[in-house]
Amino acid sequence: MKICKKYWPILLIAVVTFIVFKDLPWAYFEQDEWHSFGHYIYLNSLTPIDFLRNVFPGGELGHFTPLSLTVKMIIYKIVGLNAQYYFYVSILLHFLTGIVLYSLIYLLTTKKYLASLAAIFFLVNSSHHQAVTWLGTFEGTQGAALFGIVSLTFYVLYRQKRKFKFFIWSLLTIFLSFLFKETAFTFVLVLITLIIMAKVKEKRKLLFSIFIILGFYFILRLSFGFFSVHNQSAVVSGNRNIIDRIIYNQLSIPPQLFAQTLLPLNVYVKLTDKSSDISDSMTKYSGYYINISDDQIIIFTSIFILLILSGLLLLRMRGTLFPSEIKSNEGNLLLKDLAIIGWLIIFFTSIPLLPVVNKSLLLDSRYLYPATLGMSMILVALVGSFKDAKYLKFAVVILLILLTLAHLLLLQETINGLVIEGHERQNILSQIKTVISHLEDETVIFAESDKPFYGLTDRILPFQSGLGQTLLVNYRQSQKIPPPFFTNEFLWDIKDEGYQKYDNLGFGFFWNLDNLVKTLTKNNLPIESVYGISYDSTQKKIVNITGRVRGEITGIFDKKRETDLSSVISAASYNQQETRLAIDGQRETYWNSQTPYFKPQYFTIDLGKNVQISEITVDSFENKDQNEVGYKIETSLDSKNWQEVFWDKRRPPLQNGVVEIYLPHILARFLRIDQIGYHQFAPWVISELKIYEKIN
Repeated sequence: MKICKKYWPILLIAVVTFIVFKDLPWAYFEQDEWHSFGHYIYLNSLTPIDFLRNVFPGGELGHFTPLSLTVKMIIYKIVGLNAQYYFYVSILLHFLTGIVLYSLIYLLTTKKYLASLAAIFFLVNSSHHQAVTWLGTFEGTQGAALFGIVSLTFYVLYRQKRKFKFFIWSLLTIFLSFLFKETAFTFVLVLITLIIMAKVKEKRKLLFSIFIILGFYFILRLSFGFFSVHNQSAVVSGNRNIIDRIIYNQLSIPPQLFAQTLLPLNVYVKLTDKSSDISDSMTKYSGYYINISDDQIIIFTSIFILLILSGLLLLRMRGTLFPSEIKSNEGNLLLKDLAIIGWLIIFFTSIPLLPVVNKSLLLDSRYLYPATLGMSMILVALVGSFKDAKYLKFAVVILLILLTLAHLLLLQETINGLVIEGHERQNILSQIKTVISHLEDETVIFAESDKPFYGLTDRILPFQSGLGQTLLVNYRQSQKIPPPFFTNEFLWDIKDEGYQKYDNLGFGFFWNLDNLVKTLTKNNLPIESVYGISYDSTQKKIVNITGRVRGEITGIFDKKRETDLSSVISAASYNQQETRLAIDGQRETYWNSQTPYFKPQYFTIDLGKNVQISEITVDSFENKDQNEVGYKIETSLDSKNWQEVFWDKRRPPLQNGVVEIYLPHILARFLRIDQIGYHQFAPWVISELKIYEKIN
């Protein structure tokens, strides 16, 4: 019982962490993780000297994160592509950061309830969820924040205990923070500011020690940059542009950090949704036309929150920061120390972001992780300042709890979405490996989806980075893949296509059939090396379309001529009397099914003789409602025995309104085209149907 009474805050924090994140391990990798895994595969193939030269990108914009890299590489070495264990490590780091935050606040206030409130608000805060839920960045972001807050805790211990060993530990942990990620600058700037503001005799000695550590870090960083391989980096065009960006960010990011770490993201989404209503109301009551943009809504809200919080803190607290004698009670003196540390953390979080963040409405979630530590401190400092007004204090605590619950609910919703999305991606990869169990000496994969994702117009599968590299990393777990495949960001970008060959293994990945055909021609690759997969987003399954794709490629390579349709017999499931308009040679006239094509419908042609069909084009001309069409094509020699030669659930027209369908010179007299797409209102329209036959 005594142990429970003593450590109840730790147990409470652990239970809350478990409840909130218990489902997260069933999510999956999202984006940059695949690039990292490919990089590790390449690094592990190098000699020690080449490893050191390639481990970090050269150039002034390259990251120097040795501990982050080491942690991720060790996990990858042990568990491979088992995402659950990465999430376990991420949740553990997040939990430890919350515990250290609890310890720091308890040192300054000696109040467990304040420290517990702050830790729980930080742990369940939805604003920074990417730092925990995105496995591409978790170890760097969390590692830097964990050791940064540990460094500040040791500094407080040094000031309270007057033992220099605690300051040594503060220096060591801030150095470790730098080795995880450059965002450690946030915490070193806070530390320097605290020392400058402190009334201590050894101020110069302390500052000198910090600059020694910083100097050693920069020497280490520059030495790696000098000896490493220099990759080409993106360069900001023009000094003026980057200066403008820094000035804008310095004015806008601090208020954004205050606002976005306090309120859940959905609050700002609702505010921007109401921007037009707000503009109309202000115009009505002022008599002048006023237009409030989404950017202005966010900026005004951010500045308002910054002013309110800062004003409340100034009104509630007095005293100086870290005087020579620190009191060990909950007076306004120590609460102000806590509030100022929190304010400094938020302000200095913006410094590393100034040159890299473009002007944006809302900051990326992962950037908010250190700032949320600061916001947690500010809020509990404000709660503690109401010690003489019990009812008001109770009301503020209730508000903080409600705010925490709002964050918790949004975080749970986010995690649930990630789990669903992750399960979908895992199933896709598993099904692809069922269709293509291993890579042959020459393997070229064509992959398509029945719809686009992430706002793109191209029908790629639901992966946020290149599926080609993702597949290479996956196949690497069961067969030897030459390491050069994982260099030069081959197939890494979300829309990347291409083909490479190393050590007698050729691999290509395409979503554009024309580019695939050009690659086959250029590299003299056999059609048999091509495999096709299609993703059915409704049924969440991969369809093997290898036969269809190989057939289309055969049809593309065929020499062909247009078949004369002037004397053929045509028929249709609907509007039979106008079928000739689809084959009259005039785009301006068209056949219309007069029935929405969510209903099954077909169009048939009797060519009157057997021909080797290599291509069919369906032209809808200027009709804009044919983007959901899909086709099943059957052929016959006698109109009794039919064979399916083509199937595509969704085959939208090109920009010119034409759908091109290639066939492997199928011998047929009768042709049946079934519409298998779906549109609730629009009829199927054919302005012109053309058939091309192979020339022997």
